[in-house]
Amino acid sequence: PKSVNYIGQCAFFQCKSLTSVNIPSSVTEIGESAFKYCKSLTSVNIPSSVTKIYSSTFSGCSSLTSVNIPSSVTEIGN
Repeated sequence: PKSVNYIGQCAFFQCKSLTSVNIPSSVTEIGESAFKYCKSLTSVNIPSSVTKIYSSTFSGCSSLTSVNIPSSVTEIGN
């Protein structure tokens, strides 16, 4: 089986039913606006495999109260 190593640009853009995200340890980058305007999203767990989070990834996530960003992340966009 193949594993996901990148969450693409706008992958979950405006997803209304998404409330929490547990990103798998195979992911190394989270694309631009990947979760933008997911207004029901309250928590995100980012594994230590992630090194880059692009711009506007969580922009407009008005219910977001918990994000775990590990020290492995060396670059975060706007």
